Amino acid sequence: MQPTSTSFHAPERRRRTRAAGGALLASMLLLAACGGSGGGGSDGAKATTTVAAAPSTTAKAKEVVDETTTTTEAEPADANAMPTEEDDAPSSDWVMVRYKVSEDPPGDEFAPGLSDVRLYTIEPSCDGDTCDLALSGSGEGGTFNLPDLTEIGGDPLELAGGDEAWTQEEDVEPYGCSADLEGPYIDSHESRAFAPVRDGDGEIVALVGQATFVDSLNAAGKDAGCNIAEGEFSYTYDMVMVPETQLEGDLTFDVNGDFVQSLEVASSKGYEDEERFLAGGQSVTLPKFAFAVDGSCDAGDCQVDVSMPLPQKTQETEMTASDDGVLSVDQSTTSGCYDPKTGKDVFADGAYDGTGGVTEMLPIWVVDGEAQIFLGRYEHTAIPTELGKTHPACSTEQHIEGWVTWVSTDLIEDA
Repeated sequence: MQPTSTSFHAPERRRRTRAAGGALLASMLLLAACGGSGGGGSDGAKATTTVAAAPSTTAKAKEVVDETTTTTEAEPADANAMPTEEDDAPSSDWVMVRYKVSEDPPGDEFAPGLSDVRLYTIEPSCDGDTCDLALSGSGEGGTFNLPDLTEIGGDPLELAGGDEAWTQEEDVEPYGCSADLEGPYIDSHESRAFAPVRDGDGEIVALVGQATFVDSLNAAGKDAGCNIAEGEFSYTYDMVMVPETQLEGDLTFDVNGDFVQSLEVASSKGYEDEERFLAGGQSVTLPKFAFAVDGSCDAGDCQVDVSMPLPQKTQETEMTASDDGVLSVDQSTTSGCYDPKTGKDVFADGAYDGTGGVTEMLPIWVVDGEAQIFLGRYEHTAIPTELGKTHPACSTEQHIEGWVTWVSTDLIEDA
């Protein structure tokens, strides 16, 4: 299977990303066990058809607040109230997870739930009637990224306070339509809206909302020969942002649902033919390979089962908690292999022995006590077996590290 090529926007510059397409890749990203993935796909924008104007992110942000309870059991008196004083406005360091919920028109292998993480320092500016927000990178050196990932820097996001949400509308710098046609060929417009979520005491404990990006082929792109059928393409992310301080303390939550996992790659070896598995690459499990997570943690005492469907079997494992209050999930297994040059399976199983998994994991988003988004570090090493060594595509030791998010399919399906 060929991977889907698509693109996503960071606040500061554009990156390329690919959705995982192979069967092994779609099964919890036990990546190295397959000896790579099917490669291909354009680095540019996909063929598109004309779409209507992007949906209102302000309305979506309000809708998310109306339908979402807070991480406490108490019901806030007015979940839509906007602050007017700096003491009440969000500030300091926050973590944001955004996950893709739509493409228009959808790509051939559009995989909803593709997610990434950004780090922000929020600085409010209030005049007694409203508060605006400036969001700058809070990572080391001012980057917007998690540690060890390719650094992304740039100007802060400037969000204007409104009656129901903080919003931003912006035209960004045009970009190229393919690796061979780099130039100011595609115009891009982005819009964001964040609405506050308050706990029973009236404190803002989260920001939720939506970001929409609309890319349009311009006249220069047409003259340059960009191969885009109609000329406009849009994609939308839902967003959840919480204070970093909310991630401290004993782990207490329930979980019972299906999740998809996205990977942002920090480093790798043995994936030279797979751009998405090199540093800066990104992948997501396909919906049909969503995995079940069921159990609970009570003040760090965890009983959580994880059931991961692999191409030839289902792996049963457990989520465990360490003394320092973080979670881990073992993803060690034996697996098959397929040839990235042909995209065809070589061995169904037994080609690689893999070790690794997710560590330093924490629940980012908890609604009514139910964990719906997790964030953790990912590491996996795969050693070819004697069987694997009999085929060139399965003979290379592979190692990959990065960060993963687990997003509940309920969030994606309800979007």
